[in-house]
Amino acid sequence: MRESEIFWALAKTVSDETLVLKESAGPGINLTDAENGEFEIDLVPADSESLLGTFYHEAEVHDLDGNETTIFTGQVTIKETAI
Repeated sequence: MRESEIFWALAKTVSDETLVLKESAGPGINLTDAENGEFEIDLVPADSESLLGTFYHEAEVHDLDGNETTIFTGQVTIKETAI
């Protein structure tokens, strides 16, 4: 995974516009264990301060040959907090 790029996106539904996009080429995704394909998505308060509810999210890996592979999809719930 070291020579690949990772992209993560959050949207209201799979067909809606992207609300948050993170990529490994910039701040937002940290490769924590390349051998096992593990990474962390860094969200800052500004990423979610206006978002509440359930959202669609997915991650893709783009390799050096131009192949794009979706490695996960799912739902994430963002809840209001008092802190």
